Amino acid sequence: MSKLNGWTIQEIVDDPEWQELRASLVGTWKHSPAYNCMLLQKYIEKDPSDMFRYHRVKNYLTGTGFRTKAINHPRIDYLLLVVRTICDLQPLPPKEAE
Repeated sequence: MSKLNGWTIQEIVDDPEWQELRASLVGTWKHSPAYNCMLLQKYIEKDPSDMFRYHRVKNYLTGTGFRTKAINHPRIDYLLLVVRTICDLQPLPPKEAE
């Protein structure tokens, strides 16, 4: 299982607000990609000091539909560039040993 600074992807995405947002985006990208990007950006902006928010969005925007360009829009590319840059500059804190 892949880990990021000791965190599994399941731990990273374990946020009810994120799960609700993610579910609300299903099936909407074809008709409202710019609006969806705005929703993702607002999710991050709700607590910009929470690096998990950036990593959740980055993980989401690098999923198969986006990687294969089945889902594409300039706002997606821009948002992904921003979150990748921030994630590179400020990685997740190391997970404390349990």
